Amino acid sequence: MKIYILTAIVVLFSTGISGTYRETKNLSLPAEDISQLRIDCGAGFLKVQGDPGLKEIQVTADIELRNVDRDEAAKILDKYLELTLRKQGRRGILRSDFEHSNSFFSGLFGDRPQITIDLTVKVPQQMDLNIDDGSGFMEINNTRGDLEIDDGSGELTVKSVTGNIEIDDGSGEIIIRDVNGDVQVDDGSGEINIRKVVGTVRVDDGSGSIIIDDVEGDVIIEDDGSGGVHIANVTGKVIRRDQ
Repeated sequence: MKIYILTAIVVLFSTGISGTYRETKNLSLPAEDISQLRIDCGAGFLKVQGDPGLKEIQVTADIELRNVDRDEAAKILDKYLELTLRKQGRRGILRSDFEHSNSFFSGLFGDRPQITIDLTVKVPQQMDLNIDDGSGFMEINNTRGDLEIDDGSGELTVKSVTGNIEIDDGSGEIIIRDVNGDVQVDDGSGEINIRKVVGTVRVDDGSGSIIIDDVEGDVIIEDDGSGGVHIANVTGKVIRRDQ
């Protein structure tokens, strides 16, 4: 098992004893024989962009620690940061999180550490994606593989995807545009806005409005707890199992 980290670029900003510390790390992994990228990440935004000419997976991680001085931040990153990109079989695995259960680390920050890791990921366009995200804004764009997302909270935008999409979301607005494939959404709360889908759309929603427009397949509403539902321009059948 090999972990590929080609470059690490550090940018530091510190203002006295309790300032803000930022560090940027760049990782890459050759994409040969990799058909799927698994991303497991905590707090912070996640942006994934498909690139038709790319031969590797490229990751930029912008790390920010607040209310900590520079020396302590460097020690914390060295000891508790988990940021790896590796190959396992035909799958690439990106992990990004802080192992902060240790009493020393918790004592510095309390129960809710002020730490974020923002990830910008570029992948070969044909790669499947499997994403488990804690919280923060997420954007997936220009990919040509199946997409599976388990998202805790935060706005989620998916655009220009050729492949089937399956989303299990806790809370936050969901925007889906220009999909050639089936779309399935299981959502706890937050507005859902789905437009321009070549395939079937299936939605199970707890609360929040639903807007579905321009779908060439069927639209199936399994359940809608609360919030308005607007469905227009559907070539297939519209099935409301919640009524």
